[in-house]
Amino acid sequence: MSDCLMARGDFPMGAIFTGTTDQKNMNNTLKTYQDFQEIFGDEIDNPDRQVDFEKMIEWSTIFEDREIFKLKLAELNWLTSEQLERVSKKTLSGLGATVPKTINAYC
Repeated sequence: MSDCLMARGDFPMGAIFTGTTDQKNMNNTLKTYQDFQEIFGDEIDNPDRQVDFEKMIEWSTIFEDREIFKLKLAELNWLTSEQLERVSKKTLSGLGATVPKTINAYC
């Protein structure tokens, strides 16, 4: 990522990224983002929904019981019943759902 940003001229001295398992490569499949894109379409890029998408990921990791997860999802009153059902069946992880456009915009 740092090499990519330097090549684009965004960070002439390079950027330091921490917390990744591989300091040279971005080893994220963006699976959660792809799953959400299938379910929500262009809505995945709506800044007004980003906090809710992060909540969905968090709840999925906290509530292993799918019924409790569904109850939490129901708190998001903008979800359709189909979206709620589809999300509740997913095992979500990481922040792959909400940042790939930012990453892909640079690389």
